[in-house]
Amino acid sequence: MQRTLEIFTAQSGQVSAKIKTDDNSYRHVHSLVKPEDESSHFTGINFWGDSIIFAGTGLGWHLKDAIDRISVSSQIILVDFYDKCIDHCRNNLFYNRTDTLYTLSETSSPENIQAVRSVLEQRNPGTVQIIKHPASFAIHRDFYDTILSKVLGPPRSAKSAQHAAGKCALLYGTFFLQEELRRALERKHGNPPVLFHYENHHESTGYESMLQTIIQQQHPGYILSVNMKGFDGTGMLSWYAQKSGIPVVVWFVDDPRPILLSKKQFVSSGMIAFCWEKAGLPFLQSCGFDSVHFLPLAGDPSLFSPNNPGAPSTDLAFVGSTMSGGFLDDIKSKFMWNDSLIPLVETLSNKLLVRPDLSVSHIIQELTYKKVIALPFADERNITWLCSYIIHTASMKKRKNIIGALQNRGIETFGDPQGWRTLFGTSVPTHPDMDYATELCSVYRKIAVNINITSCQMPAAVNQRVFDIPLSGSFVLSDKQQQLAELFDIGSEAIWYATIEDLKEKSDFYRNNPDTRAAISAAARKRILAEHTYENRVAQIERVVGT
Repeated sequence: MQRTLEIFTAQSGQVSAKIKTDDNSYRHVHSLVKPEDESSHFTGINFWGDSIIFAGTGLGWHLKDAIDRISVSSQIILVDFYDKCIDHCRNNLFYNRTDTLYTLSETSSPENIQAVRSVLEQRNPGTVQIIKHPASFAIHRDFYDTILSKVLGPPRSAKSAQHAAGKCALLYGTFFLQEELRRALERKHGNPPVLFHYENHHESTGYESMLQTIIQQQHPGYILSVNMKGFDGTGMLSWYAQKSGIPVVVWFVDDPRPILLSKKQFVSSGMIAFCWEKAGLPFLQSCGFDSVHFLPLAGDPSLFSPNNPGAPSTDLAFVGSTMSGGFLDDIKSKFMWNDSLIPLVETLSNKLLVRPDLSVSHIIQELTYKKVIALPFADERNITWLCSYIIHTASMKKRKNIIGALQNRGIETFGDPQGWRTLFGTSVPTHPDMDYATELCSVYRKIAVNINITSCQMPAAVNQRVFDIPLSGSFVLSDKQQQLAELFDIGSEAIWYATIEDLKEKSDFYRNNPDTRAAISAAARKRILAEHTYENRVAQIERVVGT
């Protein structure tokens, strides 16, 4: 497609720019009204590179108020598709930097590109900072990707680059497991990991600057994300990591299908996936990860420990939510819900209660193909969230059925009190929500028999309770999950129930046999401390990464 740059006068009287395509449509490089206001979005940029590449300059409005902060010793490389933009910036912004200024455009020869690459190589191992002008970069993304690849050279391997063995850059915020991984990494290596506080960087410029700083100044051996949290919306994390030869590791601890709906395009070579559920591995393999691996959850002894709990004050309880109400409503809001879907949701969620290994998406595809059902949509996004809604509806039903079956045995619930009251009224005693890090351990300690009910998004995997409850010094009676037997010895280290009747019998038995409970819990705790802490999981990750 042919694109022509047009420079015009904006409403403020300042020059602006737009690009006309051969179908007579326009894309704006700068504002029609006040292009000079663009500089306010770049006031927080920290110029730290020994060499600074401006990937897309436009007319330089984003740099006008920041240019004086660039060190006189920094090499400046202006890259823009249009020579007019390069000339404008060179003559109006960088007129006093001719001795350290280099330029590249669409008309640059291979010799020009090689000359700039040689300049950068002469400063090796100096830092190279890339600053993008978002509008210019988006319009000619392929051009900038090509130029930057040629100038910076082929991706380095992690071993040839000067990355620290075992040093992790953890994408860190407030999400589940991130703090546990931070502690595990610090305990394993004796010093804290590099933390990329991605929640502090809402602007893409600040995000990219911090990412580049971490990669070039901290030299991590790998980057670790939980559920792809901390990935930006433009794929820059993948791009910079690949260019630097740094593996990116993603540990999925939720169904990866909804997560990858908006992030699949950011999967690139050099990325490794771990999943807490084996059933998710084939899907992740199909998404293009270099390798995929099973990695179960674990325990954190710094959060959960016996600490002389004393005699339990509650005989039988479940600690967890109903997975109903607002939880299901939030999933429903993510797709085109239609009441005509209610029979399908009811039928398939009931089937999952009997056959948890069933693939809901495959059943829906088959029913649609055979014209047994007619969905109001056919796209991947709506179908994926419909499947998620069905799976979690099954989880709600599973929890309701199990708690209901234990009503006459005096079961109590902790957490989501309104949800449980909605399901059971006042017939099941309820207790308030509690903080996972500071209160949950003491709650587990005061319960003689903790019932575990695994979410239906985990057909075979185990949840956090099978680790946290024994570490707290208490006893857990878990639903029958295949992977529980792969992690513990059933009978001496873990106990499961296969049916409602089995659950009733075993809950009665273990309530009345505290010594047996204590022995099983102690054996489970010993196994967890030896094999199933987050330090163990970090070691597994690093063996795969090779750091």
